[in-house]
Amino acid sequence: MQSYLIGILTERRIAFSGLNRLTSNTYKVLSMAYPCGPGHDKVLTFEAGDMTWRRIKCSLRHDAYSEGVCINGVLYYLGDTSDCYNDGHDITSRYVIVCFDLRSEKFTFTDVERSCGLIYYKGKLAVIFWEDDDDFYSEDAELRVWVLEDVEKHEWSKYAYTWTDGKFFRRQVSMVGVTTSGDIVFSMCKYTSEEPFYVFLLQY
Repeated sequence: MQSYLIGILTERRIAFSGLNRLTSNTYKVLSMAYPCGPGHDKVLTFEAGDMTWRRIKCSLRHDAYSEGVCINGVLYYLGDTSDCYNDGHDITSRYVIVCFDLRSEKFTFTDVERSCGLIYYKGKLAVIFWEDDDDFYSEDAELRVWVLEDVEKHEWSKYAYTWTDGKFFRRQVSMVGVTTSGDIVFSMCKYTSEEPFYVFLLQY
């Protein structure tokens, strides 16, 4: 079971929602303080018509940096620690994948090398990014797709693909989603009525 989560930006807040599979009627909303700060994070539980807010402690201060994905009762989103004070934490990467278990309400974190997009891929979390973020005009840019095989052991399957389409530079396309069969979908970033609109599928 998976669902895409829409970040709801309110005053000093960003929220993610997901389904707790232990009971089919239980939904939870994770509300993170923005910008990051201690003592402001909360969980809202919807169950049998009741709504309950509770404060929750996250050990690693971070700002939510992406929309989220919910897979099998775990919320995933990209966090940015660069503007947050984390005394006593060994921060090895600016970006982390934040994993929030809806059942236990515990946070875990997985380091990633750079900013990336999060997608649902065949029942697992995957991240996608361009190898050279600065070379916007490259016709042969390399696309990286990492699939998280084991959350606890931080084990990834890593794939690399070369963008070889001659019509567009990679800066002219953006990822828009994933098909049910696992194809990653890209489309043009800009569209005018004077030009055709292209959609690209990455099959692997």
